[in-house]
Amino acid sequence: MRLEEFNLLDINDQADYIWNYQPLDERRDETHSILLYSLPDFYAEVWYHWGDNRIVTIKAFRTIQALAPYIILSNNN
Repeated sequence: MRLEEFNLLDINDQADYIWNYQPLDERRDETHSILLYSLPDFYAEVWYHWGDNRIVTIKAFRTIQALAPYIILSNNN
């Protein structure tokens, strides 16, 4: 599925499509668990709200810049 087709789906259908893949990474903030998926044509983040016990949004993207929160840079000089 292409990114443009994915973005036309409602959030439930997006989640159903994503669950066919394994998450690459997970990060957290104060109220969310954010899972990163690599799909054939794009990446997607699934934002799960702990308090509400539900997915609140799915963000799909192609840009490498959007992966920045998952990259840990270290200076070993």
